[in-house]
Amino acid sequence: MMKTPNWEFFIGSDRLAQTVSLASQALNKNSPAIDQNSAYTGASFFLGFSMKFGPLVEHPMNASTIPTGEKGFLGRLWGRLFKTNN
Repeated sequence: MMKTPNWEFFIGSDRLAQTVSLASQALNKNSPAIDQNSAYTGASFFLGFSMKFGPLVEHPMNASTIPTGEKGFLGRLWGRLFKTNN
């Protein structure tokens, strides 16, 4: 997993070792072991990416900035483009 405050990327697997073990038992034709371990017949592989837009989510008591009511960059740009005086 790679993670920063605004994005994360993760890759992983689940039940991979159990499924490989079951496959090796099947290749060795070990029928009693296969009957006992039938719950591990599917390995999972996952890949993910998430991205967050906006300010960092912080607890108000530990915030690194204090909101002053000033408009941000996009708010000022919107005001200039559409001549709003709010």
